[in-house]
Amino acid sequence: MQILHPFAGSIQQYCEAISDPDRYRPDHCPQCEAQQPPTAHGFYTRTVADVEFDGSIRVRRYLCHACKRTVSLLPDFALPYLRFSIFVISLFLVARLLNGCTLEAAAQALRLKCLVADCHLDSVGAAYAVAGRYEEALAPLQRYLSHHPNMLHIHLMLAVVYSELGQAAEARAEAAEVLRLNPQFSLEVHRQRMPIKDPAMLERQLVALRKAGLK
Repeated sequence: MQILHPFAGSIQQYCEAISDPDRYRPDHCPQCEAQQPPTAHGFYTRTVADVEFDGSIRVRRYLCHACKRTVSLLPDFALPYLRFSIFVISLFLVARLLNGCTLEAAAQALRLKCLVADCHLDSVGAAYAVAGRYEEALAPLQRYLSHHPNMLHIHLMLAVVYSELGQAAEARAEAAEVLRLNPQFSLEVHRQRMPIKDPAMLERQLVALRKAGLK
């Protein structure tokens, strides 16, 4: 049995953290519901392709002594049976759905890694933000903004990112830029235009923008 568990950080940080068998050990067996913690039962390896990583990672396995079955804790950046990480899949979807690339062009962008070029830094930052990797979203969004200072959607994304990071002053500054560019900005209109289909994710972004001072 595999369980996806959240991990906030890079793949390299995951590889270091997983060495400690107690760090993510379940407190009970998820299969038979036995209440004693399962014991560490080694690892298996699987491949993952991320923007800055293409190789194998170890996945921690635990054994329940009550039902004699194992459970593996798969980090949530690596989906079962898929080689590409959640982040790379997000980059592809951003290129395909937000930037309007054809399937072939989006795939080619990933193969050539041209998504990290300046002209695509907004996509990289957006993908990091959608994946909840807010600290990593800052640099590409800021760099893109330095070349395109009047891009309203980047100021909006930065307002969200700063709010999520607890940097209230910076979030308010980005909100002020939004209102400078569009004095009639409305969160309700923004809600209707947002391409995000997940209601929970959409609401989280709206909450972050409200914290930044937008209405």
